[in-house]
Parts: sequence; C-alpha cells; structure tokens
Amino acid sequence: MESTIGIHRDRILPEYASETLLQWWSRRAPLPPPAEASADVAIFGTCFVNYNDPEIGKAVVEVLEMAGCRVDVPEQVCCGMPKLDGGDLEGARDLARKNLELLMPAVREGKKICSPGPSCTLMLKSEYPELLPGPDSKALADAVVDASDLVLQLARGKKLSRPAQKIGKVAVHVPCHNRVQNIGYRGRDLLKWAGADVQMVDRCCGMDGTWGMKKEFFAESLKVAEKAARAVEGAEPDVVCSDCPLAGLQLTQKTGRRSFHPVRVLHRALQGDSLRSPRRDEGETS
Repeated sequence: MESTIGIHRDRILPEYASETLLQWWSRRAPLPPPAEASADVAIFGTCFVNYNDPEIGKAVVEVLEMAGCRVDVPEQVCCGMPKLDGGDLEGARDLARKNLELLMPAVREGKKICSPGPSCTLMLKSEYPELLPGPDSKALADAVVDASDLVLQLARGKKLSRPAQKIGKVAVHVPCHNRVQNIGYRGRDLLKWAGADVQMVDRCCGMDGTWGMKKEFFAESLKVAEKAARAVEGAEPDVVCSDCPLAGLQLTQKTGRRSFHPVRVLHRALQGDSLRSPRRDEGETS
C-alpha cells in the first residue's frame, strides 16, 4: 500500500469486521420499547465503528438500552471529515447534505444523535453549519451528543447502576477532538463513576486522522505520540481507553497495548467481566 496509496508499510491498520454495525442492527430482534424512555436516541456510528469495530457501537446501543433509552441506528454515510481534511470541500458538503437528509427525520422526532467518534461529533456539530448554513444543520448540530457524555448523564441521573465487576486501573486518553468541543473529560468521568482507578493521559496522540498513516508523516506522527505513550506505560494500567478509535490505534502502535472505548469497558463490566490491555508478550483479552 505504500507504493499505491501512500500508507506507510509499518502502520498498523484496523481490520474489517465480518459484519458491520448497520448489518447487525438490521438483523437484530427489536426490544420491547420502554413505557417511559430516558431518552430517544439515534446512533451515528462513524465509519470506523461501522466497518472496523462494530463492538463499540453494539456496546453503546446496549448500555443506552440498559439505561431505558429508545435506540435506533438509522441509515447514514461518512461524516465527511476525511474529505474536509484533504481539502475536498465539495465532497465534504455532498456527504453533509446526504446525512442531513438521512438524520433530520430523527432530529424532528426529538431524538438525540449520539456518536462514539469525537471527530464525527465535531464534524456534525461544528462543520456542518459552516458547510450548509441553515436551520436543518443547526438543528442537527444541537441534537448531537458524544456517547460517553450521554451515558454519563444517564448514569448521574440514576438510570444506570454501577457495575459490581471491578474495572481496575485504566489509562484514559483524551482525544484532541474531544477537548476542542469543551464538553469536559467524559470518558474519564464515566469510568470514575463506574469505580475504575483512572489515570488521565492528556497528550496528543499524533494520529490526526489519515495524516499519521501517510508514509511521509509516519515517523513524525510517532514522535508526537511519544509523550502520550510514556504516560500510558507509566500508569501501568490494566486497560487502555480512548474515546477516539484512531487515537487508540496509534497508542497500540506505540505501546503494543490494545485500546478500548470507555463505553465498551463499562458495557463489559456491566456484563460481569473485564477488558484488559496486556503488553505484547502477555496475550490479549478482547
């Protein structure tokens, strides 16, 4: 791929899942709707979650259902962030227009648009109103909520019970695209609420979407990640977390430890089990 599309030969790439999140949702037997829902939620899964790690999306769906929410996963397309990053404004605008068409019915029904991807959340909230000014893009932006943020709100509202299962020590990386939204450290706070011993990693991972995958920027990307990687290793965690799956992939590249989304860690604990991020020579628990 280095000679054809410019991705560095040593870059760890995400695998493709055998079943996407949308495919899983389409075959899943619907749950009986709660008499009084805590919230009505539509999941914007993100490309990474849909194609590469649908377990994140499944965890978000099931934790929200545990909290009494009515949940849907509507049809959707890429948020357009990769095209915007690459300077393709018209391509990004076309995707934004398509997502408005697909998501506005849920917004008009009063549903929250919940996403487990900080870059996608930022795109929907901040960039869509710039790309397509108007009442629809503003209404969509106002409806968007980060997955860890929404689950934390429900937990603090006593819609969830704390897991009996101990999560252990967690190194929680805070993605740059979460910080810029000024929503606070929701992944950290959620796992603290769940009883985890949390060590925060507040350093840029250096991935920057597809930038860190390119052969000409790969080495620089890893250099930027050194402080975050040292903070992860210094925490000596049982499990590594990041709200951003691509940041998690970068941390895996630097430390050899797999990273998980905070809601997925909580989901597993609520099921009575624990996720772990062992070192390279210790095997893996997924």
